[in-house]
Amino acid sequence: MQIGPSKTVQEEVAGAIKEMVFPTMTHLDQRNVKSLHTRIEENRLIVSKADKGNAVVIMERSLYHSKIVQAITDMGGVESGGFSFDFHVAEVRRVIGGCCHILKTLPIRKYPCPSYALWFAEST
Repeated sequence: MQIGPSKTVQEEVAGAIKEMVFPTMTHLDQRNVKSLHTRIEENRLIVSKADKGNAVVIMERSLYHSKIVQAITDMGGVESGGFSFDFHVAEVRRVIGGCCHILKTLPIRKYPCPSYALWFAEST
């Protein structure tokens, strides 16, 4: 990308983002996504990105949970009985909310990663 003499890099990037066309989902696409989501929930599956490469892993939630616990145990991790994930999330949000360097217009998602949220929900 060539940057003109009168524009800063930030102005060039902002202009490119504003001109970007985002794809829209058709009604059929939305139905397919909803159907997949329903099947995943009904069969108690986890869909997660693999550690390396561009692969997706689909496995039963109970098997995923046991593998995560085994990996944590193998690394010497121990369960902390006094840890509350919900309290931790609330505390992180409080700290982020008080930070003057964070954009206030962007919403904070409930959980950063759905697979971790499901794991923590099952383990408590």
